Amino acid sequence: MLHRILLWLCIIVGLLLALGFGAENTQRVTIRYFFGQGDTAVYFPIYFALILGALMACVALMPWWLSLKRENIKLKKLINHPKT
Repeated sequence: MLHRILLWLCIIVGLLLALGFGAENTQRVTIRYFFGQGDTAVYFPIYFALILGALMACVALMPWWLSLKRENIKLKKLINHPKT
């Protein structure tokens, strides 16, 4: 229970820090792409990179997570229906 409380507390503090960062850094920056350029607030590319990195980590961890789920289902079946 304490683990979940600390996890949610860290998430909330992180989101508040990110919100404060975005509110304080409203300068405009020019982003140059291969096919053009655009102006945006400085916090947008940073948030975009953070979200993209989190999504890539989730995709990279998906096979491991699914194998653990399969193993968990197999072990639950073994507990509920032991071989005699």
